[in-house]
Amino acid sequence: MALQSVDWAFIVGFFLISLLIGLAVSKRAGKDSTEFFLSGRNMPWWLLGVSMVATTFSSDTPNLVTDIVRQKLGLVGLPSHRNADCFCVCETMEAFSGFN
Repeated sequence: MALQSVDWAFIVGFFLISLLIGLAVSKRAGKDSTEFFLSGRNMPWWLLGVSMVATTFSSDTPNLVTDIVRQKLGLVGLPSHRNADCFCVCETMEAFSGFN
């Protein structure tokens, strides 16, 4: 399967946007360690919650679904998405509940 020019344009655009964002915030982040690690302690609560959910989802959910498919379902993995959806909802509730 060969990539078309629209695919390459999307890939190049993604990297250019990422580079521009990195250049735009590098001055502020390089000021001191508080800016680098904590964004100056001025991030909104909802952005912190979304960041927590995205981080947990990206590391745990593929492992959970893979384990469910491997142990319980064999090669038939389509019904396993229900468990992953429940897992994502629970993580989101945990991130925004204030009990973490």
